[in-house]
Amino acid sequence: MVKIVFITFGILFITCCQSETLLSGKLHAVAHLEDSFYIILDRGVVKDGFAFHEDVKLIMVETSIEERERKEFAQKSLTYLFDMRHDKVNAHIISQDEAGYSGFVDINNQDIAILLLEKGYIKVDEDSKYISKYPEKFQQYMESQSMAKKKKVGLWQDE
Repeated sequence: MVKIVFITFGILFITCCQSETLLSGKLHAVAHLEDSFYIILDRGVVKDGFAFHEDVKLIMVETSIEERERKEFAQKSLTYLFDMRHDKVNAHIISQDEAGYSGFVDINNQDIAILLLEKGYIKVDEDSKYISKYPEKFQQYMESQSMAKKKKVGLWQDE
């Protein structure tokens, strides 16, 4: 009996520890830092009179390496998402380290990365360590980027 309880507890513990964390809130802002794209989430947390925000790095996507393009498309991304700034955002956290959270973020049940890939504001990180873990998501991202390339929008406008 003790073995069954221990095994059941062990299975539950492993399952719980491997599950994703979900952060919910409202879209506060976006940021491009180096080649990474961040969603800044307003969770409505105020402490000592200061509002706290969560930064979530989008995984499997990246920004332009050229600084001018990075600034231009950061502004376009913010403008594009501005009308959605009060909508509910869900961040599916895949990992967390000293730099913060990383994961997938959706707004109104739409993956923000796909919305931005279709506009050509970001591109797929084809060297991402998450590709083998999320092959379906990677394929969706590649298809969205392909659409942007065909339309010659954003990063692909000069190709």
